[in-house]
Amino acid sequence: MDLENSKEYKKTILRLRWVTFIIASYLILFGRGITFSQLLPSLLIFFYLSSNVIAYLIPASYFMKLSFFYIVLLFDTLMISLGIYMTSQFDTEFYLLYFLIIVFASIARSFKLLMINALVICGIYGWFIWSKGLEDVILLRIPFIFIISLFYGFLIQSFEERA
Repeated sequence: MDLENSKEYKKTILRLRWVTFIIASYLILFGRGITFSQLLPSLLIFFYLSSNVIAYLIPASYFMKLSFFYIVLLFDTLMISLGIYMTSQFDTEFYLLYFLIIVFASIARSFKLLMINALVICGIYGWFIWSKGLEDVILLRIPFIFIISLFYGFLIQSFEERA
């Protein structure tokens, strides 16, 4: 295992996690409506933030391990799913679209094709929201969908390249 490659991979993962954290936090804080007291979403955001800060302390070689890959993938999926659940968006088409993105990322043949797919999905979903007259949520959901596609797509494609 090349140490320089593992350091670059760690940096890329952490950067993607920061962008994912920011957009997920934005969605959690300013989403459709929080069904829990404000404390629980704030604690979720703090916990997710802490996980990324702690990840900086983990040696780069761990980021190349299969077991660590699964931990990161499951942890981030859990955090984002809980955030969507807390904002009461789990009963909308948005929650279904979130899991559809995860499925597409896992079966995509190439990262480039996945990004094209994400742009098409964002465009169709943006038109769908606009046609329903819900322009205010476009700024929350569309970037989220694209960033999640980017994050999961990169994780899964990089894993497949190493395997």
